[in-house]
Amino acid sequence: MTSPPPLPLVRTRYLLRHVDAYRRMGGNPEQLLQEAGIPEIAPLSADALVPLERLNDVARIAIRDMGPSILQYAVPHRLDDLGTCGRRIAESTSLQDAISTFVRAIKGESAGADFFLERRPGVLWWCRGPIGTSCDLLESHAERFVLHGMLTVVRHWVGAHWLPHELWLTTGPSSEDERFRSIARVRYRARVLAFPISHRLLRRASPEPVLPRRASTGPHLDLDRLSFVESTALVVESFLPEGSPGIEHASNLLGMSGRSLQRRLNELGTTYSKLLAETRQKLATEWLVESKRSVTDIAHDLGYSDSAHFTRAFRRWVGVGPRRFRVLAQETEPEEAPVDRGHEVLPFRGGPGCKVAQRK
Repeated sequence: MTSPPPLPLVRTRYLLRHVDAYRRMGGNPEQLLQEAGIPEIAPLSADALVPLERLNDVARIAIRDMGPSILQYAVPHRLDDLGTCGRRIAESTSLQDAISTFVRAIKGESAGADFFLERRPGVLWWCRGPIGTSCDLLESHAERFVLHGMLTVVRHWVGAHWLPHELWLTTGPSSEDERFRSIARVRYRARVLAFPISHRLLRRASPEPVLPRRASTGPHLDLDRLSFVESTALVVESFLPEGSPGIEHASNLLGMSGRSLQRRLNELGTTYSKLLAETRQKLATEWLVESKRSVTDIAHDLGYSDSAHFTRAFRRWVGVGPRRFRVLAQETEPEEAPVDRGHEVLPFRGGPGCKVAQRK
């Protein structure tokens, strides 16, 4: 029996940017979400995870109603717009370090983030593989959205209006390309999205004081490596503060029926109720150890109506109540976390997109 296919996820921040752009252009955000089949997301954190297909649905409807110009309102303009990934990039000491950090950290922002770097004489090509959607207009929009994210990183170091002297796009011309008219060469329908950055610019130091790079508390999340069960658990986690999400609520967001979701989980040896309980247990133990939040606040964030219900559930999971668990955990001296040194740029040979035999 084959395993269910993976569930591509994306951070809610990019969905929320499209919803806000739709509102700024005069649209009704509630109607947009309703048509896209998305439950109320106002309480959700921008760091929450939702299926990538839900973002595609929102973008497709927004483009249909408002036209391609919605792009200018939705695209990121600052590193802060890239969330955790942007904050990690801001800790970089040079543009080269920032780009290398992006290539790795973006894997925790969206599934299918196939970015890579290739060295050529005097320049570094920053590349991304084809995005691939079922709609040409959506693919064009998504590619230019990604491009603006890449440009945002470079512009933080070299200036707000910087553009490369050459640009490759995998899609055809768009009305939104007017802003690229000063680029000497724009190549359409290329095999990758790519542009070159000179070695001189790569050495550019940060324009702002750089904070010490924060210690890493564990491996970086790679959304492409998640199983179906792990992906589903992360989506469920996003809705816990609003109460215990039932299987119909979760399945609607995942774009399937409750029966289909239960069948997929059964094929993988679990059930929805078990997945929900394990997700709560994992978060509860992490928050009790790593945060100073009260037991009441943790109970609320896990979707419990009161702390007494949470305490009884936690005692079933680990044998002691949450307060006693926190005391016992604090009596154990934690090991010092390794300092994250960033990501080294690897040399690649050949033209942009010729990466298969060269990557290590």
